[in-house]
Amino acid sequence: MNIPLTIVSLDITDFARIKAVHIKPNSSGAVVISGRNAQGKSSVLDAIAQLINGSRHKVPLPVRVGADEANIVAVLGRGGEPELVVKWRTTSSGKKTLVVEDADGVKKSSPASLLTSLFGYLAVDPFAFSAMNEKEQLRTILRATGFDVDTWQEERDKIFNDRTVVNRQVVRLEHHLKSLAKPAADAPTESVSVSELLEENRRLLELRERYDAAKSSYEAWCDRISELQRLLEEAEDTRDRAASVMMAAYNSNPTDERLQNALSRIETADVHNRQYMDARKFREASSDLETTTIEAKKLSAALIEKDNEIRLAIAASPVGGPLQFVDDELRLNDLPLAVASHAEKLRVGIGVATLLQPEASVVLVKDGSLLDQDSMAAIEQIAQAHGMQVWIERVESGEGFTIEDGEIG
Repeated sequence: MNIPLTIVSLDITDFARIKAVHIKPNSSGAVVISGRNAQGKSSVLDAIAQLINGSRHKVPLPVRVGADEANIVAVLGRGGEPELVVKWRTTSSGKKTLVVEDADGVKKSSPASLLTSLFGYLAVDPFAFSAMNEKEQLRTILRATGFDVDTWQEERDKIFNDRTVVNRQVVRLEHHLKSLAKPAADAPTESVSVSELLEENRRLLELRERYDAAKSSYEAWCDRISELQRLLEEAEDTRDRAASVMMAAYNSNPTDERLQNALSRIETADVHNRQYMDARKFREASSDLETTTIEAKKLSAALIEKDNEIRLAIAASPVGGPLQFVDDELRLNDLPLAVASHAEKLRVGIGVATLLQPEASVVLVKDGSLLDQDSMAAIEQIAQAHGMQVWIERVESGEGFTIEDGEIG
């Protein structure tokens, strides 16, 4: 296991309530800062956060009242062996300087960026993690695993919004389909052309007229034969010709039934076309509903897949115990994290703090007075197991380093 970077020694002068303090803690385990209220305990933890986090940690009055400047010097190392010296200074006028040197006194460039790369988010309080709501806890854990929460949320929001739009289309199409009359099983699937039917009827009437004309001519000639015997031969010849014409016309003469059928088709064309259009609209609406419903199901599946990304990220993280994300809820040992024991939440919080610091392992606990002996023992055990350094502020405990009136008592 790689040995994490921790604080080898800490010197604080005229910072907040501190006059002058020198602390040389163990390289791992719990570092207890005790004392009565308003003596400077919190200033020790604030000094560490200020040194490492810089502008991300705000202290209202960093220079002790009556002093001209405040100084913090921390030696950082692994297993007690010094590697870096961090020097922070601020004047009463607000001018700040930060210097990082290696063990040989050589200054490092971009000291603030270097400390961020080593410590990440230092000021992670396991109890503050326990007090977070589930959404904040989830984002903190995902950030610790390197999961790109913002990009994931943006992608998920887009899928969710797309599905919302498609589902609205589904509802609209369902209402539209209900407003349409369901066609009969034998409803026409094609429309008919009224103009074509009218043209066919015109041709049939023309054939009927030709037949009627031929018939009239034949009858006229028959009458003339009776009246004009003297013209019998001429009349008979004319009659024969007329008979030939009549027979030719007879072959194409439409029957009464055929004419009646044509008229009937014209009369029913509007009904036929209306049935055809109603059936067509119903089929189109059914097809649109089916297509849109399939799209909505695909987007729902994509949304579930996107949520699974969070579940997999948390399941793969080494955070304090078998942590899971189920039904939009953080769970520990198959139970909601919110109902987990104090010690279980503490282990998860410390695990998150470890993940959030790339190379170093320094955790600050300001509400240490809330810890009983079992919890203190649990912290010590976890810290030793992971090579962590947990700085704990406790009121009048008599443990560790006691601060009295801004100095080590």
